[in-house]
Amino acid sequence: MKYTIDDIQIFIATYNRAEYLKQSIESILSQTAGVKEITVLDNDSPDNTEEVVISYADKGVKYVKTTGFLGNFYKAKELANLSYCMLFHDDDILHPEYLEFALELLNKYDNISLIATKYQEFWKDKIPEIKRIPKKDYYFFQTQNDFVKYMYFVEQIAYANAIYRTKEFKIHDLEFEKYNKFNDWPFMMKFTATGNSIIIN
Repeated sequence: MKYTIDDIQIFIATYNRAEYLKQSIESILSQTAGVKEITVLDNDSPDNTEEVVISYADKGVKYVKTTGFLGNFYKAKELANLSYCMLFHDDDILHPEYLEFALELLNKYDNISLIATKYQEFWKDKIPEIKRIPKKDYYFFQTQNDFVKYMYFVEQIAYANAIYRTKEFKIHDLEFEKYNKFNDWPFMMKFTATGNSIIIN
């Protein structure tokens, strides 16, 4: 099977960050892979988030309101129905070639359960654009142990940019109450127990 951008379902999770959200949406729409659809999951924001999302409706951006603790995460699990999915965050931006390169890797290797990257910047750091030229380097892991050692001691990646195999995404949970702000690391570890994983450097 050859994967295309139509096999990756893209969600953006947001809460009360309309001023950042526009940049996150545009960074996804600017992907060289040619993203056709984005679903913004809004956890009942009191600002003008809905208005911002609706302004992109003609570009395939959908608005879905959620409620409750981790409401965006649970709604993504409910709606995910393609081969892979990504739960992006509202204050981040991606390098424009990220998804194109990720698709190359999905089509190069078998049984990929997780791809993560450092092709990301945080808008809270007031970085106007990603200037880094991608080298298209990556690390391929066949065991959970190797992935975990690299993630903890070298990259310390976050899950905002990760691409998950949907069949695992729908069954794994974020254990926020147990791990607090570090809950993304054990969450990603779960995926590497059932397939190969990649970190794009």
